[in-house]
Amino acid sequence: MIYTIKKGQHSCKHPISAHSGTVREARIVTVDSSWRHEGIKSIHKLWGFGYSYQHHINSARLGLKLFPDYFRLVTYVYDAGIRLKEKKIKDLPYDTTFASSIDYVSGSFVFNVDGDEAKVSVTQTPKAGFYLFPYFGGNEVPERDVITQIIRI
Repeated sequence: MIYTIKKGQHSCKHPISAHSGTVREARIVTVDSSWRHEGIKSIHKLWGFGYSYQHHINSARLGLKLFPDYFRLVTYVYDAGIRLKEKKIKDLPYDTTFASSIDYVSGSFVFNVDGDEAKVSVTQTPKAGFYLFPYFGGNEVPERDVITQIIRI
């Protein structure tokens, strides 16, 4: 599916999609050059899932940091209302397609991008909630439309 975050907006339009306590999800993602924005320091979100109805309490998302010639994939996790320090997974050039997954295994989220892993320990166990979709910035918004292709596998 193609997700578009419009210029000046944070999120894309998508249908609300609930899950019943997922512990493993995988996606094929294409990050093209529309993501390239100079001087933006926020961590953006590509995909993930939250537990309950408030993703700022418990969630796991694949984060994205922007640099002039590449982007960095990082963990982005909330555990019991605390955002945990992100961990680097992998750096890739723009206009790249990659396989990614997030697994809950024995008290940790394991993030995998094309075989590179980062593990984040959490105190909360998965329960029902919602899938999370592309989101740009914290306080920053894109200067042009940002397009992402994400395929659930």
